[in-house]
Amino acid sequence: MRLLWKSQAGTSLIELLVGGAIALIAVGAVIQLQITAYRSQRVDEARFRAQSEAMIALDRLSRDIRMATEISVGGGSIAVRIGAETIQYSLRTDTHQVIRTENTIDQVVGEQVESLTFTSELGGAQVRVEWLARLPDGSTYLLESTASPRIQTGE
Repeated sequence: MRLLWKSQAGTSLIELLVGGAIALIAVGAVIQLQITAYRSQRVDEARFRAQSEAMIALDRLSRDIRMATEISVGGGSIAVRIGAETIQYSLRTDTHQVIRTENTIDQVVGEQVESLTFTSELGGAQVRVEWLARLPDGSTYLLESTASPRIQTGE
């Protein structure tokens, strides 16, 4: 009868506590991996969205420059004349936004922009644009674009 009881002996409280602690550590590690993956995904999505928006804005700016009949480059802004309309791109340093102004209507085309530089090159035959922006994770990226106006006007 004593042999029967020894073979049916259960786990002790110490064994249960040790097993529970090991399980808790394993579950905590899995949860930490999930949190890290989620944060990384959010940063990657924010980076992709910011860079996509900047590329779309630069494409629009390049298109305006290519259609221009007259261009005026000054500091951190550019005025592009297309027919009778003048379109201006400028950086608002207080809000870090790139603004496109057409017919006195402002449109935000970029956010979190640290600097925006316009340079007229080759006697006005090309306009170079440098767009430096900050991502939500604190890193920065630089996009560059070069466009040639339809009519070469100089600076």
